[in-house]
Amino acid sequence: MPSSSEELFGAVSRAYERGRLHRAWPVAAVPAAIAAMALWRAAPWALSVACGTAAAALAVYARWRGRPLDAGLWPGLLLGAVPVLASGLAPAARAVWGLASCSALCFSVTLSGGLLFGALAGWTSRTPAGLAVTLGLAALLAPLGCLTMTLGGSLGLLFGAALGLLPALSLRALRA
Repeated sequence: MPSSSEELFGAVSRAYERGRLHRAWPVAAVPAAIAAMALWRAAPWALSVACGTAAAALAVYARWRGRPLDAGLWPGLLLGAVPVLASGLAPAARAVWGLASCSALCFSVTLSGGLLFGALAGWTSRTPAGLAVTLGLAALLAPLGCLTMTLGGSLGLLFGAALGLLPALSLRALRA
């Protein structure tokens, strides 16, 4: 039993933070699943584990710290998952559309995904910290899909995200 109010406050604070951290852990499954899918698609093992672990740690940290960072969590995970999912479409694209190279598919899918989720990130991230989480997660997860295809996919994703962010950031600057 705590003997003073300061010890009691410390015990309550530690219990509160443990509860918040316990609530944050399940979100680590999403980056882990994206990294596992990339491994299944033959991405380099060390890179997949390193990027997946770093993305899981960033996701848990963002969820644990709360709203300013948490706002960028799901857009970042979605933006990072686009190239990994697109790499799963590459064999079907070769068979259906007869593409000799999937570079065009990878670039177009990741460019459009980057545009969509860049705009989503710009509108949903209310703070620069949330936007940093979104782009950090995307930067950690996106290369896992495009390494199995081409560098063009990563470039398309980054270019699309930058273009998608411009309208939201411009409007935000005009309002300020």
